[in-house]
Amino acid sequence: MLQDDRFRHYQSRWWHFSSFLIGALTNFIMKKIYRSRISWRVVCYQIVCGIYAVIKIYSKGRFMQRAQNLGRNAQEGFTLIELMIVVAIIGILAAIAIPQYSNYTSRARAAGAVAELASVKTGIAICVQETGTLTGCDAGAANGYVPTPPVTKNITAVTSIINGIITVTTGATDDSGNNLLLVDTPAAAVTGAANMRWTTSGTICDINRGLKSNQSGCP
Repeated sequence: MLQDDRFRHYQSRWWHFSSFLIGALTNFIMKKIYRSRISWRVVCYQIVCGIYAVIKIYSKGRFMQRAQNLGRNAQEGFTLIELMIVVAIIGILAAIAIPQYSNYTSRARAAGAVAELASVKTGIAICVQETGTLTGCDAGAANGYVPTPPVTKNITAVTSIINGIITVTTGATDDSGNNLLLVDTPAAAVTGAANMRWTTSGTICDINRGLKSNQSGCP
């Protein structure tokens, strides 16, 4: 009877672990190979849930087993294969999910910085239409056309906004943790036109942790 209970206990434990792990690996393959829109948060959540299910079911089973063997003073711990499985899951999480989630967060900060500069670009466009030149279209200038963007988690520092050229430090970072620089330059060929075109340069044009090619003016 005790052996049957142990078998059902292990079968249930491995079923929960396998379901979460297979789901996480499937979502990872779909996202990595087929460019699915599945969030990395979902993959990380499934892996963590798999670990939690193993520990939860294992702890409950061990408690019941130790209660039955209390009279015999049985002292048992985790088996080697169970410890190896937990280490392997943590290794997968550290080697794949965490770096990918870090890249995702950095790209989100870069996109957020571009969005927060929209009002500044609008002010510069109005300044050019009213004055006919980019000269003097500065943040905080007396003409009042160009606002100064606030410092946020997406824009950590405003380096300069002079003659229509915007230079800011973003919350996006490279692999070494250095903040990416964003430089937006209005196209002189269409100065004064209804729709001003912008060229983005600087370290922000990073396919992995910043803006991709042809995104927001990056070459």
